[in-house]
Amino acid sequence: MLFYSIRETAWILGAPLWRVRRAVRLGTLPAVHRRGRLMVPSHEVVRWFDAVGVRRER
Repeated sequence: MLFYSIRETAWILGAPLWRVRRAVRLGTLPAVHRRGRLMVPSHEVVRWFDAVGVRRER
């Protein structure tokens, strides 16, 4: 399974870092601790993309 850091997730989503951190803190965006860092599973990033209607290029 692939994981992204909070900073990487913000970059991928095109969202401010504070917004991603807040979503994790509120539990809207699930994250797990891996090697002492909060990481977001890649399938959750895809779910957020789909939820906000961002079109992925193929």
